[in-house]
Amino acid sequence: MILIFRQLISFCFLVEIFFSLLFSDNFAGSPSTSRNDTLFFLNEISGLPVQGVEFSSAAGIFNSDSTNWILLPREKVLPLSVSAPNFERLFLDSIPENKIVNLSPIIYPAKKVIIREPVTDKHLKSPVKTFLITENILNSAGSTRQLIEKFPGVIIRSYGGKAGVSTLSVHGGQSHRFVVQFDGIPINNEQNGGADISTIPSFLISQMEYLPQGYSSRYGPSAMTGILQVTPTMKGSKIQLSTGNFGHKSAGVLTHFSPGISSVSLGLGFQQFNGDFTYIEKGNYSEVPYQKDTPFPGLKNQLQQQYIYSKIQYPVVSQIKTSISLYHVGSRRNLSTNVFASPILTQKMSDSLTIFSMRVQLQKLQLNMSGKLNQISYLNDHHRIFTQIAEIIYLFNGGDIRYTVNHLKNQSTRSLDTNTTRQSISATYTIQTTSFQYSSSVRTEFESRQPNIGSFDAVIKKENTFNSHALTFSRNYKKPNFNDLFWEPFGNPNLQTEYSSNFYYQYSTWKLWGHLRVGSHYILFQDLINWRPMTGSNAYWIPENISSAVSYGFDLWSKKEIFNQLVLTSVYSFSQTENYNNSLDKVHQGKNILYTPVHTASMDLRKMFNKGEIGASLTFTGEQLYRYNWPKDNILPSHLLANLQYLHRIFTKDNWEGNAILSIENLFHTQYQNMYGFPDPGRSITCTITLNERK
Repeated sequence: MILIFRQLISFCFLVEIFFSLLFSDNFAGSPSTSRNDTLFFLNEISGLPVQGVEFSSAAGIFNSDSTNWILLPREKVLPLSVSAPNFERLFLDSIPENKIVNLSPIIYPAKKVIIREPVTDKHLKSPVKTFLITENILNSAGSTRQLIEKFPGVIIRSYGGKAGVSTLSVHGGQSHRFVVQFDGIPINNEQNGGADISTIPSFLISQMEYLPQGYSSRYGPSAMTGILQVTPTMKGSKIQLSTGNFGHKSAGVLTHFSPGISSVSLGLGFQQFNGDFTYIEKGNYSEVPYQKDTPFPGLKNQLQQQYIYSKIQYPVVSQIKTSISLYHVGSRRNLSTNVFASPILTQKMSDSLTIFSMRVQLQKLQLNMSGKLNQISYLNDHHRIFTQIAEIIYLFNGGDIRYTVNHLKNQSTRSLDTNTTRQSISATYTIQTTSFQYSSSVRTEFESRQPNIGSFDAVIKKENTFNSHALTFSRNYKKPNFNDLFWEPFGNPNLQTEYSSNFYYQYSTWKLWGHLRVGSHYILFQDLINWRPMTGSNAYWIPENISSAVSYGFDLWSKKEIFNQLVLTSVYSFSQTENYNNSLDKVHQGKNILYTPVHTASMDLRKMFNKGEIGASLTFTGEQLYRYNWPKDNILPSHLLANLQYLHRIFTKDNWEGNAILSIENLFHTQYQNMYGFPDPGRSITCTITLNERK
């Protein structure tokens, strides 16, 4: 392992001259951070640069320049009085080491702004920058899905509205190649590999962190294309009541208290949705042409969901920290099957997710134990799989070494009763030179009667106050899931493990006009597992290995404060994923993999003012192939969705505030399908009252 690290570090130093030119300040167009006599100012809420800053001291009055820097005089300047239009005055007794000063915007007249979450509170230990959504955005969100749509490159595959299962895909990879963690525990179901985001209510979320890069060696074998970390609230108490159309009702209670030196959080709630609706076919992609403009009445999209969450943090002694958490969510769904079938059938589905975890931190040694139970009952099948994970982590300066044991117990109908134990050893190491940071990780997995599997990554990064560059190469893998192998008669025991070689370049810059991030990717997939209908049958599907597929493209993300507290966030993603499976006819070779749009985009405009906040967003999803055909493929048409949110502050008293929130999803009642045959019910309107303890 040490030899591998030495080889990777040697390689990094060989290319340092090239990157010195590529990542130079002249290329980036930014000032040098070696100026020890300068300060830079950011908006504490939006994280964007602040213009028109001035400070006064015994040495005189000074103003920021065109790059938002202030050049400090050589004379003694402390203490400093810092001010800017529409921002609170700040007094500095010392100069921050990173030369960055956060200013609080004035929202409440003559009152201090309470910042709910720091904008840099990150949980993913990633060598490259992640995307972060904190509670100041979460407050007015109507759903978890509405939040995830703000991230670049994410494709949400929904089987029909709020009651349907919803999974995430990134850069051409299906849902089982993308990890979703709740409170640090992956919630991906080992039965089918995907993570259902409908099992995470937005009420519990305090932060979402997103990384669109493959890092199997750091975050587990499913992280072939990326990871989403969902952090539940651990501070403050709140109560929420909500109602809306389609019989929507929800309620949630979360309390936090600190007996002695410990910290306890307890939350519970429910939500229901009764979507009786009519779908009118507008697309020309149906196999039956006369169905265009035909209404399909009597469709069902119903959900009843209950959840409970608790967490206890207790420092046994000053150098030993412990935490125990439990999360359970149970759902009962009523869903109409393929809208084009005759007659349209409505099927019941019950599913649940239970997570238990315990962590102990002893200085440089960390012990983690967790259990996860996924259950699904649908039609005549009952899937039940229990996952137990034990992990020992040794932390040292610059990295860590971890040993993990993962035991899976599968008890499902129409499936072989299969138990398996997987062991892995992994390590990460990071070194910092004057100009560059080099980071690498390796992972080896062992399983009886299976060949050993390895993965690794290497990252080179250069960063200063204004710019960040990162180049990543990673080798990732994903083993077949239980349904892929053992679900009789559909499984395929001859499936091979998937592999991918991933290349990424990420660039981030601060400018006078705001924040810009550019990411590009090139991924070579090998033996990609894909489910497809048997020839001549749409009811009988089987998995197969796609011998080769290539994904390439780029993501653009920008954030700009147009004027005082009016912030525009824009996202555009181009992702081409070409299928080169040997079993495809020549006419279909090189076409996009099914359900992977080439173009996606979103735009979010948010204005904060004295008594609240208003936000409007647009989300575009391009055309998607859903079946290869001849002479013309079957295509789901593109769709554009508009959302609107309004938060009004009813009262603020002591440490509490009350808010009324109006949220409209799919404002123009666009009827569309993310998956063929499973339409969305349409416009959703909810009114919510929240009582929050300000932190």
